[in-house]
Amino acid sequence: MSKGSAINNCKLTGKRSWVPPASRSQDLRAVTSRIINVLTTTILLSVAAARTPATSESFGVRSIPPGSTPKEEQIGRRESAAISRSFVLLHDEAALDKLRLMVHTLAKLSERPDIQYQVNIVDEKQPNAFTIPGGYIYVTKGLLDFARTDHELAAVLAHEIGHNTGMHALRMMAKARKLQPYQILSLLSVAFGGVSARAVGAFSQYAFIGILNGFGVEMESEADSVAVDYLEKSSWSPTGIITFMEHMRQEELRRPQRSDPGIFRTHPATEERYSMALQKLRSHGLPLERSLTIGTPPITVASVKLIAREAAEIRVSGEKLWVVGASAEATPVVRAEGIAKRLKEALAHGVRMYQLSVHDASGSNPPSLRLGDWVLIVVLPVDIEINNSPSADALMDEWLASLKAMLWRQHIEQGE
Repeated sequence: MSKGSAINNCKLTGKRSWVPPASRSQDLRAVTSRIINVLTTTILLSVAAARTPATSESFGVRSIPPGSTPKEEQIGRRESAAISRSFVLLHDEAALDKLRLMVHTLAKLSERPDIQYQVNIVDEKQPNAFTIPGGYIYVTKGLLDFARTDHELAAVLAHEIGHNTGMHALRMMAKARKLQPYQILSLLSVAFGGVSARAVGAFSQYAFIGILNGFGVEMESEADSVAVDYLEKSSWSPTGIITFMEHMRQEELRRPQRSDPGIFRTHPATEERYSMALQKLRSHGLPLERSLTIGTPPITVASVKLIAREAAEIRVSGEKLWVVGASAEATPVVRAEGIAKRLKEALAHGVRMYQLSVHDASGSNPPSLRLGDWVLIVVLPVDIEINNSPSADALMDEWLASLKAMLWRQHIEQGE
């Protein structure tokens, strides 16, 4: 798992529920054919079943029940089996246990707390999540890497729970009654026609999910809204839904449009959805906690040798911040690790640039650089030497300028 991902301590094992066939042309055609058959059968059944208005009474209940309805359970069992046959599911118990705990916690805060959720990880690089009736939630491995903190991951899970509590799939089934079978088959023909075998293979991996999750902006916004409600009552910050949308939007700007198979058609943070979610936070008087939901940048330490002396370099997001030597009590690396730890703690607490201060040397105390309540670093004689600086004050000025530049970059990236 990459640094900064939401499942910080859960390394995916790569164990799979189904091993896909070799990428030969006949196997590609077989996979594509199988998924088209699943799609056709699923949608035709949905059309046949959706004969009445999109209300709770349509599905045998007079109000939204606390648990799954028999209809939802029936659909969930059928479609989850189809998904298991068509997609690679990872069995990483550590990651799954964490996801299950998060979903269970959020579900208990929802309008339908008795839905029994099942969480699965799909072995796909694209960041996405989807849900089907009956409490089945699927997240891709790419999403676990993409979400920078548990706050952002919780926002995605709360959104998917919102689709279930809002019975969105059943409401979409009711809408599907307006389509005739020949229209559905025509749409599938268009979807898979006129493209290369490689493109068909790429599309086939996402088509089933895309149609199941094509709720449209209205239902997506509804799921965003209730997700804010769930997060507000939890230990995760509702700002996670805002920063995740911003992050997804930045990613979409980098992704060539023609390579998009369509799954992100309604899931991305459209301006309308983003504005509505932001307004929801403001109407509830919730602060924007971007530093919390985005997380601190990666801070690392590396051993280096300067002018024939051992030293350690402290890096933020791969860029050099400071170089320090040994102290009387610690090697350069151990000392640098202590500095990095204090810097991480200060950033995690949301300190700002105006909280920077320099304390000049007094008596036996060397000059120090502070950020909020944290004494980050002091200038030692060895530091002056290895940095080839004329004085302690000059080196402190250099270190202060480097820290300000880093804080400013973080400020820009977080959009604060």
